[in-house]
Amino acid sequence: MERRGFERFIFNFTITGLPKVFEPNVPPVEETVSDFFELSRRYGEKAVFWRFDPILFSNITDEDYYIKRFTELAGKIAPFTKRCIFSFAFFYHKVKRSLEALDKQEGVRAFDADIQRKREMAELMAEIAASHGLEFQACCCEYLENVPGVKGAHCVDGELVSEMMGGEYSFKLKPSRAGCGCAESSDIGEYGSCKGGCLYCYAR
Repeated sequence: MERRGFERFIFNFTITGLPKVFEPNVPPVEETVSDFFELSRRYGEKAVFWRFDPILFSNITDEDYYIKRFTELAGKIAPFTKRCIFSFAFFYHKVKRSLEALDKQEGVRAFDADIQRKREMAELMAEIAASHGLEFQACCCEYLENVPGVKGAHCVDGELVSEMMGGEYSFKLKPSRAGCGCAESSDIGEYGSCKGGCLYCYAR
């Protein structure tokens, strides 16, 4: 992209370290964390957002699993970023079909937890994030309003873009769904182009 004349970048970089049954083709955590470090060194810690999402409850990934995993990853990643964005899984029709097939084939049962359980989980994670100096933002989780330490996410952050452009960029908010705090943007992504094969992804 730099060869095409682009100079400023913001990255939303997902690292969850979930079991391979959910993320079959995602590289090992050690490799993705190393890539995260490199981006941060090159473009700055403010320009690389760590996404720890989605949180997908299952019979092999409960609260204890996520607290342990998040604590481990935060300890490594926090010195290289200012922000962690998280969310709980959305059970779109395509996602439901993938997870139902996983249950039949592997006996791994994923489910959508109730709101109170999610709020309690988010509060625990917010405490961990704060201990590492991370701003903790929820993506499209309006039901987490007023949970201590949790802010609404701006995955496409117009204010940061404006700052990076020397204050010369004007923007307007254009949320894509409830709880979204993104600025207006153009999505140039394409369905089916990612090789990760993550079962929780609506675009696979």
